[in-house]
Amino acid sequence: GKTSRRGRHDALIMGIKKDLKLRFREIILARIPLLADVLKNGSSQRKAHANRVLLYLIANVDVDHIWSSAVDHPMNCFLEFKPINNFFNDARNMPGKRRHYGADVSGNSGGWLTNSVMVTSRVVRVV
Repeated sequence: GKTSRRGRHDALIMGIKKDLKLRFREIILARIPLLADVLKNGSSQRKAHANRVLLYLIANVDVDHIWSSAVDHPMNCFLEFKPINNFFNDARNMPGKRRHYGADVSGNSGGWLTNSVMVTSRVVRVV
């Protein structure tokens, strides 16, 4: 097994992904209401096509960090499709990531992260 910090870091993300996997269908349909509508009200041909799209999306979901070098807490994680998620990382296109997800996501997650560090610094003292 991996012993690097990154290996342990990603192992926690995989646990979160495993826990969410049963809800991916529900999450995706909430995120894409048009797809949900076609599955509910479309013709049989459109429903079949929409179901193939949904299965593809479920197979290509990533759970990843908003702030990659931070912590594996749900407040620092997001659900995204692999082609989009693979476009962003710590070294590439972070301004684009912020624009894509918006100030609310960055602000809420960043605020939570800042508060977590502040609380930890009050609790832990190095002597």
